[in-house]
Amino acid sequence: MRLVFSGDLGRNTLPILRDPRTVSEPDVLIMESTYGDRQHYPKRIWKQKMIKIVEETTQRRARSSIPAFAVGRTQQLVYLFQKLIAAKRIPELPISWILP
Repeated sequence: MRLVFSGDLGRNTLPILRDPRTVSEPDVLIMESTYGDRQHYPKRIWKQKMIKIVEETTQRRARSSIPAFAVGRTQQLVYLFQKLIAAKRIPELPISWILP
């Protein structure tokens, strides 16, 4: 019997995270499925949505809170923010961590 256990499969071609690997023909598959019923936005659209959220938030002089339970996903967000700041697509932002 071939048993496969997986967490979040994630997306391909992200700069920090490894691409998910395909496992063929498991007899039993156990996996995390928080977003199992949703389609991911293409990276271009996701990036534009983030830019819009940051612009709206800074215009209101407000703060955003992004709950993140996965270290890799959090690193990906910080990496994206740094790239957008360097490209002058968003203003420099203070990034704070609140750990439980």
